[in-house]
Amino acid sequence: MYHQSSKTLIAGDALTSHEGIIMPPSRDHTPDMESALKSVAKLLDVEIHTVITYHGGVCTDGIKERLAEIAGKQGGV
Repeated sequence: MYHQSSKTLIAGDALTSHEGIIMPPSRDHTPDMESALKSVAKLLDVEIHTVITYHGGVCTDGIKERLAEIAGKQGGV
């Protein structure tokens, strides 16, 4: 879910986080990782300032860079 006015993504289980760093979805709970990572890649087109994950909490730093890394698009879009 995306809250446009605050540019906040509520990622649920689509992403996880650890100590404020966005992490990929959990392999243990993601039956189709390829599709999950394609979904993460779509988020690169959205202006996001904050990500709230179900497992891990709130992330505000390096959002676009981490999403690109997770989606397998290191070096940007």
